[in-house]
Amino acid sequence: MAVPKKRKSKSRANSQNHVWKREIVKQARRAVSLAKALLGGNTNFLLVSPGPTTPIKPNPKKQTGRRPRSQRRRT
Repeated sequence: MAVPKKRKSKSRANSQNHVWKREIVKQARRAVSLAKALLGGNTNFLLVSPGPTTPIKPNPKKQTGRRPRSQRRRT
């Protein structure tokens, strides 16, 4: 018979939500700061690498690690 999961305490849930929201706010501040720097022309501190000089080729078909049936050893 199925048993319901034990509920988390409200204080623990609030604590975890606070940590997640704090990380989101930190990332948002960094994004806004970078956008202001790029739009304002203050790019002396940014290291921007140029794009790749050669075109990127698509990866060949991934090998699954198994040989085709015709090439397998027979035991």
